[in-house]
Amino acid sequence: MRRWIVLVLLLSGCVPVATLRTPEAARGPSFTVGATLVTNPFANRDQYPVAPLPYLAYAEGDGTLEWNLNLQWGLRGGAKWALAPGAALDFGLTLPPPSPDADWSQGVPVVVDLGLLLGGEGVYLSPRVHWVWVPGGRPGLLLGLSTGVYERAWILELGTLAVGEGFILSLSGAWRFGNAP
Repeated sequence: MRRWIVLVLLLSGCVPVATLRTPEAARGPSFTVGATLVTNPFANRDQYPVAPLPYLAYAEGDGTLEWNLNLQWGLRGGAKWALAPGAALDFGLTLPPPSPDADWSQGVPVVVDLGLLLGGEGVYLSPRVHWVWVPGGRPGLLLGLSTGVYERAWILELGTLAVGEGFILSLSGAWRFGNAP
């Protein structure tokens, strides 16, 4: 049952898959455009073992506090707070995309995530916890870990999300524009 809840959340775009954020907070406006390849734990043998997800983000900050908005199927609004050089606290709320087939009469599924961004000089690590709430179901926690390399104009990331007894892997890449750190 838990696997089906996670599948529904992933398909609805509620769980953010890619972090694609560095430990440094943005200084001014920044745009990120990219994509994620994510393993499909519910694939039938060799049919659709990997699913592509687009990624689009906007961030603006003063170098200490950053507000960010990203779209990877679902819409995530969040903030990043620089704690020290190479360390930041990152948190957000993700909502699924509107769908004519969705029954939200009991409420809208949401995910609240909280993570650390650690690193610097072109490398980062981000442990993260996702609190998942689906209307009519029990809330749950999912654990994620991502690591990435970056330059001013691009970012690459490898991530994993613990799901029940298994995990989902993701490979993400993006171009960064504006005042990206």
